[in-house]
Amino acid sequence: MSEQHKLPDKENIEFGGYQFFFDNNTLKFRGKIVDLQHKPSEILAILLRSPGQIVTRDQIIEAIWGDQIVDFDQNINFNIKCIRKALNDDPRRSIFIQTVPRKGYRFIADTQVIYESALTSRSINLVNRRLFYLLPLVLIVGLMYYFQPRHQSQAQNTQDVNDSNEDLKRAQYLLAKGDYLSVKRSIDIFERVTHTLTDSAETFAGLSIANLINPSTPETQKSAVEYAQRAYQKDPQNGQVNLAMAMIEFYVRWDMPKAQFFLEQATHLSPQSIRAWHELSVVQTIRGDYKKASYSIQKAIEIDPGRFQEIFHAGWFHLAIGEYDKALDQCLKSLEIAPNHRYSLLCVISAALKQNLNQTAIKYMIQYIELYDIPANEVDVLKTQIKQNPGQEFYQWYLQFLQQNKASNFQLALTYAQLNNTAAALLSLEEAIENRHMMVPTAWAFGEFIELRKSSKFVQLMEVVTR
Repeated sequence: MSEQHKLPDKENIEFGGYQFFFDNNTLKFRGKIVDLQHKPSEILAILLRSPGQIVTRDQIIEAIWGDQIVDFDQNINFNIKCIRKALNDDPRRSIFIQTVPRKGYRFIADTQVIYESALTSRSINLVNRRLFYLLPLVLIVGLMYYFQPRHQSQAQNTQDVNDSNEDLKRAQYLLAKGDYLSVKRSIDIFERVTHTLTDSAETFAGLSIANLINPSTPETQKSAVEYAQRAYQKDPQNGQVNLAMAMIEFYVRWDMPKAQFFLEQATHLSPQSIRAWHELSVVQTIRGDYKKASYSIQKAIEIDPGRFQEIFHAGWFHLAIGEYDKALDQCLKSLEIAPNHRYSLLCVISAALKQNLNQTAIKYMIQYIELYDIPANEVDVLKTQIKQNPGQEFYQWYLQFLQQNKASNFQLALTYAQLNNTAAALLSLEEAIENRHMMVPTAWAFGEFIELRKSSKFVQLMEVVTR
């Protein structure tokens, strides 16, 4: 078959002993149906319609999920893995599906079209010979089916459950991404799943975590607490459930010992949970157990070495304990993966200034400023000012930027601390405590507050956090 040939919708295809039927996306091997779930079979159909051609990941996302989801790379990986398993296709020596790095996938095996007329001619004689004998049986089965409609209902319920389980995986993936739009979308999916999987502890745990972080308000915190408690009542031995309970203790109740208890349970029950190891490392840092915190961070990175968020988090940890050379190294590594990650840029700036690496700091200050929609003439003025007095001028601009965008008192406190304005930093922190800002406990860990933590006023304010 020509590499440019595309199959008409009603044709079917053979390859390597397999047959694929497009009318119902069914895969068979030598006449026997091969078990392949709905989404993988849809993706296989897309690949088979353009044999020999690259099908991009964006094309797959558009065809399968449309505009419902921002990014489903992990789901594509999972579904391609399912297809390869069904085809016994080793990705190291693939004979069917070729991965094209940074582009997509290509179906590379020789294929042959099976026309509908050919299928009919091969089977019509067999049908005619058996029809007489099968007709009474068909009638009996039809009557039984007619008088037992509950079977149809049961089949539909099974399909609904299967769809909901798939939706649950999608919601968990979006929640793990952590950005605003993904978490918001995960809430919609979690809520839909609760209508079918009414006893799913993981669903309610996911709703708890999502409501807590996107964005946290008194109303969403209240919902998060209710969902976490509901999940814990259903399954206290579930890792995701323990994670949800830990985040309530951490960010709502400010009780670090209880948060650590639940997080240790979560990492024991779900040792591959990046978020559980991440949160555990933060709690351990707050409590001053830096050795254990370092171990927890490394566990998170080991699970997914390419996840820039955890590489940045390692940099944040080194900033917190004053290891500025290591902080700079980690945050630069994070920027290699995600060049415009704002918090990694701020980490590099802070770590560089602490080591008097002004040229490095200036380079990334300018990169940070250029991320925002600021008139070119203002940027030029800022560049000149920053080169003369890097730390003071950059953080003064950053403070004004935060104030204009109505940033939280906690963010303002961090920036005042960078400007060595102790009184303003403590005042903003006090206001953050009064507003029950969820990040207050982390004041014990942020590197920006190292000097501020020596203040008796800081210690007094932070007594609201149980360490």
